[in-house]
Amino acid sequence: NGGLDYAGVQRTAKQLMQVKNKHNLVVVSSGAIATGMFQQKLTERPKELAKLQALAAIGQPKLMSAYDLFVNNGRVAQLLVSYSDLHDTDRANNFKNTIEELIGMGAFIIVNENDSTATEEISFGDNDVLAATVAVLLSADQLIMLTNVNGLGDEFGNLICEIETITPRLRELAARTDSQFRVGGMQSKLMAGEMAMTNKIPAHIISGKEDNRLVEVVLEHKRVGTRFVV
Repeated sequence: NGGLDYAGVQRTAKQLMQVKNKHNLVVVSSGAIATGMFQQKLTERPKELAKLQALAAIGQPKLMSAYDLFVNNGRVAQLLVSYSDLHDTDRANNFKNTIEELIGMGAFIIVNENDSTATEEISFGDNDVLAATVAVLLSADQLIMLTNVNGLGDEFGNLICEIETITPRLRELAARTDSQFRVGGMQSKLMAGEMAMTNKIPAHIISGKEDNRLVEVVLEHKRVGTRFVV
């Protein structure tokens, strides 16, 4: 219904904590504007920039409190960034140093776009590309993108299991319309996967609605979803 899916956050947080027990973990989470829309009882996403920024400011605390509710170490750290933060050398280095300190503290790290000030991010809505940018900056071992389907499908609805190169056909398949509550979809995930591949980082698109899919990919090394091969 457009509100924050607490059961979904709980399901995801449980898997993330299992992964965090074995690996350093940085989470990029969207949902601030959609949560703000629900709080304000809006059914259509506004087009005015100021309204979008205001909704993000309303929704972001709700989003963080949901993660805090289900993360069992109680140390949830939030970093809000804009495009310029990660493309300016000094600020990007500061971001990286902060991440490293938080990892050392055992924090559960959540990065989100600074929607209330970053006009570029609201215009493009690329949380997937933000995640890929963070992955490249941190020289991550993997980029995992969770969505509401099993991965990228072909013209007949069959799952594309592996992507070795980004072709015009794949770009066409990814060009789909999203709901009022999300900006970007498979197109942005394909862009993020391409960024990861270019930087020799394996990437996956998997379902975030399955109880154990994230654990299967990261900890059990199962081949599910759509995998970007490097």
